Amino acid sequence: FKQKTAYEIASCLVGSEMCIRDSNSRLGVEAPSNSVARSQGIDNQPTNIVRQSIAIEDRKTIWEWPSTGEIINGFSLNGNKGIDIGGQVGDTVFAAAEGDVVYSGRDVQGIGNLLIVRHGERYLSAYAHNSKMLVFEGDQVKSGQKIAEIGMDLSGEPALHFEIRIDGKPTDPMGLLPGRR
Repeated sequence: FKQKTAYEIASCLVGSEMCIRDSNSRLGVEAPSNSVARSQGIDNQPTNIVRQSIAIEDRKTIWEWPSTGEIINGFSLNGNKGIDIGGQVGDTVFAAAEGDVVYSGRDVQGIGNLLIVRHGERYLSAYAHNSKMLVFEGDQVKSGQKIAEIGMDLSGEPALHFEIRIDGKPTDPMGLLPGRR
C-alpha cells in the first residue's frame, strides 16, 4: 500500500486515478503541516508530516444530503464524477456521514476550497467550491454537522460539488443518498 499525499488524494477526485488501492489498510495521508494555512500564503513549504486518520471501524455508512439545494448537474462516469447542488453563497454544507477530515485545502486547481472526509475503510466524500471551511484535517465530523459554506463554481454560479468514492472509484451519490421529500 503506497501512501498518498493529501494533494494526490484530492487530485484524483477530479481525475480518473483510483485513490485507495488497498481497502483493508488505513488511509495514511502525507500532508503539509496545514494546507489551509498554506493556501492563504502562510507557509508554502511542505513539512512531510505523516498524519494517520483516526481509525473508524468499517460499518454500514448511512448517508444524508450535504445541502438542501436542487441538483443542477448529475453524475456522469465520463464527465462529472459527482453531483452539483445549487444554492446561495454561504448556504450550509453538511457532512453527509460520520467520518474523519483527511484533507482541507485548495491545492487542486479548478475546485476551490475542498474538504475530503473518510468514512470507514472504503468510503470518501468530497465537498468542493466552498466559500468557507469550518473543519480541518484531523477533525472528526458527525453526520449532518455543518462543515462548510457553499461558494461559487468556475462559471461564477453558487454550487456545491459533491462526490462519493468507494474504494477510490467514483460512484453516483444518488444511489446512496436518501430520497428527498
